[in-house]
Amino acid sequence: MTEWKEELKALAQQAVKDRRYLHANAELSFEETGTAAFLREKLAACGVEFEEGYSGNSVVCCLTGAEDGPTIAFRADIDALPIQEDNDLPYCSKNDGVMHACGHDAHTAVLLAMVRFFAAHRELIRGKIKFIFQQAEEKLPGGAVTLCREGVMEDVDEIYAWHAAAIQPIGEVSLVRGHSHAAVGEYRLVIKGKGGHGGFPHLSNNPILCAASVANIINQMITTRVDPLKSGVITTAYIHSGTDHVPNVIPSECILGGNIRTLDNALIEKMYEWTEQICRTQCEAFGCEYEFEIGRGYPSTELGGHPMEVMEAVAAEMGLVNTIPFPQMGAEDFSYYTLKKPAAFIMIGMQDPRDKENPTPHHNPRFRIDDENGLPVALEFIVSCYLKAVS
Repeated sequence: MTEWKEELKALAQQAVKDRRYLHANAELSFEETGTAAFLREKLAACGVEFEEGYSGNSVVCCLTGAEDGPTIAFRADIDALPIQEDNDLPYCSKNDGVMHACGHDAHTAVLLAMVRFFAAHRELIRGKIKFIFQQAEEKLPGGAVTLCREGVMEDVDEIYAWHAAAIQPIGEVSLVRGHSHAAVGEYRLVIKGKGGHGGFPHLSNNPILCAASVANIINQMITTRVDPLKSGVITTAYIHSGTDHVPNVIPSECILGGNIRTLDNALIEKMYEWTEQICRTQCEAFGCEYEFEIGRGYPSTELGGHPMEVMEAVAAEMGLVNTIPFPQMGAEDFSYYTLKKPAAFIMIGMQDPRDKENPTPHHNPRFRIDDENGLPVALEFIVSCYLKAVS
């Protein structure tokens, strides 16, 4: 790989420029039309073969080698978040309320650089490389599930992805076998009581009391119903009712909801059932009508097999230190690909040196990464993964 390192450095410099363009032109999930157009223009210039038949803003392209071999896929997510950026950078987001606050712009720029490298070195390709620029990782139902339904994984033998880690310094990575990210879902409960005068509570039916009971019992579910050797979390994230500074009016309705997470794809189905049961029985006990909704999100991400062997070997060869903070309760729709074929996923440290003492977390308005030094590491890593996978 030594003879191509200088070429990769040049490609990484272009990746930094591309990443900053994408950062400045951030687009929300399912709205990435400008990003998709940018990618199609740049990829067409490389002479890549596009795969048709995929809906939305996802862009899928392939490079085929002269020799027979496997089809290996690499995925990057392209969407941004509904966050107002609070950085003083020359490439801050131009779009109010929209920001690449999770590093997807870096993922996209590096995968684009990888296409450029292999388009210029097709002699290194055995079989086919599939590049998946996926829309909408940040918003349910996610972009991966649609791509999988539309057949993107049918001819794939294994798949790889990486994620920028803003709280880890350059040179550190996180790599683990088994479940790396949680299955996630959300619930929403509308409780309908009877409004009235605060001085005559017996003539009303305050839905807030029912909501308080629901929230209390739901949050006991993990300790009372989940096997202590397993893990899970349920969050009551919002309760809306009444009018601020109006203390003498009992409202007729209260809305609450939150999310459900676990590393076990079977357990989360039970947690959905238990949540609905608690909401139903408490509303009945308080004499309230109700509407209940469950939104099934991403499954748990499970990694292993040959792709993980490849990533572990490449990380060791590059001298990257595996700090292994996995598994985590964050969700990742890369999980849909892992249900189809063997898969590997890695977090690559890209902490901005200015944030050493107080690193900016993901999904934060001051999120930033050291792209000048971090993107070359990521590009060398994923290129090396492909070369080792087919060696």
